[in-house]
Amino acid sequence: MAAALSLLLIVSYVHFRHIGLALVAVLAPLLGGILAVWLGVQEPWLPYFCGFFITIVLASLLSLRVCEGDTIKDAMWNAWMDGRGLLTGMGAFVLVMAALPFVLTRNTDGAAMVGAILLCCVGAAAVLPCARLLPFGPEFVTRANRVRENQERWLNRLSFVVQPRWGWSISGIALIIAVLGFFGANDFGLARPLGFSVLAGEAIVLLAMAFLATRDTRRTLAFGLASAVLYGLSLWIGHRLNASAFSWLFLSLSAMPALAMAIGASGFAREGDNAAVALLRALEMLSAAVA
Repeated sequence: MAAALSLLLIVSYVHFRHIGLALVAVLAPLLGGILAVWLGVQEPWLPYFCGFFITIVLASLLSLRVCEGDTIKDAMWNAWMDGRGLLTGMGAFVLVMAALPFVLTRNTDGAAMVGAILLCCVGAAAVLPCARLLPFGPEFVTRANRVRENQERWLNRLSFVVQPRWGWSISGIALIIAVLGFFGANDFGLARPLGFSVLAGEAIVLLAMAFLATRDTRRTLAFGLASAVLYGLSLWIGHRLNASAFSWLFLSLSAMPALAMAIGASGFAREGDNAAVALLRALEMLSAAVA
């Protein structure tokens, strides 16, 4: 665990170029992870990463606001305002997706896991405002702007995905992978009536929550397709790790970045951008944090 946290600290510092902000981002969900161990959760790193992803996105928005010239107080407030849809949508999504299989199967064994996820998400969002106490001088702004320019230069290599011909091609490949993953998952018990009912319930709730978060049918369908691919991969990986019972939690973790991208793109679309520009702006804003 110490090695994993050290690696995350290095990654966060490379992203932010601010050791204090990197420390806050890594440590913010840690209290929830410790409580997860106390609650007896066998995989405490799963709740921790739910909180960490929320923290890293909010810290990225804070850093962006500081680089644009806001004071740290205004930057924190504006980061909360910019990210409230992302944070609310992702937090609610991962909690519901974590709790839903246990509700549908009337199994209370996962209550500790759901509680740990709630603690990590709430704890991460509550601790991050401590970043207001950190110094953000001109040197930080210079370093951060240089890093952001380098990131944008690399992310321009992904800009082809907003072009319709490439987008349709990638979507077609994803659909094939999703179908193959679904039928391949039959060997893991998904074809059983209970397994299929849980899957159907998850799919309905997942799409409903995505629509509530984005208010956009096209992006809801795109998110559903991406999640179908992620679910098939999660089942396969879970089976290989003898942890197929947690495939739904792997799905919720891996789908959080996809949901964040969909929410970001829909927000830019409501501001008047066309679909391609909205997606490109969402990629620029979130891709580095997702990576």
